[in-house]
Amino acid sequence: MSLGLAFEGCACRAAFHVGAVEWLAERGVRPHAVSGASAGAMVAVAVALGLDGLEERWGDLLGRTRVFQPRRLLRGGWPFAMSDVLASALERHFGDALLSELPLPTALVVTHISPQRGRERRVLTRAHPIPARQAVLASSFIPGPYHRLIRVGGRLGVDGAWQVRTPVVEARDAGATHVLALVSDPAGRLIEGLVRERAAPAPPYARVVGPAAPLALGSFDFDAERTRAAFQAGRAAIERFARDEEPWLEAAL
Repeated sequence: MSLGLAFEGCACRAAFHVGAVEWLAERGVRPHAVSGASAGAMVAVAVALGLDGLEERWGDLLGRTRVFQPRRLLRGGWPFAMSDVLASALERHFGDALLSELPLPTALVVTHISPQRGRERRVLTRAHPIPARQAVLASSFIPGPYHRLIRVGGRLGVDGAWQVRTPVVEARDAGATHVLALVSDPAGRLIEGLVRERAAPAPPYARVVGPAAPLALGSFDFDAERTRAAFQAGRAAIERFARDEEPWLEAAL
């Protein structure tokens, strides 16, 4: 049996995922495969690389990061800074690691858009020898908050959550027999769609873990207090899951 972790793309609310995986790591629970979209792709790569202290690493951004910086307009720049914020953090923590070099099977969802083909889903895996940080940036790009276009194989990459917000099937395809999906929805649902949201049923091999109450954290929110509360919500949710679903978790490991 093998455990896969699928991380929902939910922008800064992915701090919930960080608290959950930290709780698991402190108890020696490591997944055999990971998947993610958008911010979930960033958490997936961090877990695949075996990085420790994820809460502390995330904390580097807290309290002093501003996504909207109107003074950038005075320099002829775009006023939203997420491209710079994320690129700097990924370079610092992921370095030049390639997807093909990741220790764990990894699946990251990217949306490609073209006039000829329209909107297409693409799954980046260890078969793609591209920088992991480039794949995460491509999976996270949303016009507006981000301004720096990212191309993968010559094609523009856009927010992977547009296609698959929580890539459960992709974690299974990466080799997991049991998939634990971490989501920001307090009802513990797999939500799909960005404009017209809908709940999708979880497949029989998957379990979904969400916070006990709505997270106070916004989409592009680096408030220290709210982020730490999201960490704690992730820890509490996964602890509750481990207690209530102990046989399932043991079977996955």
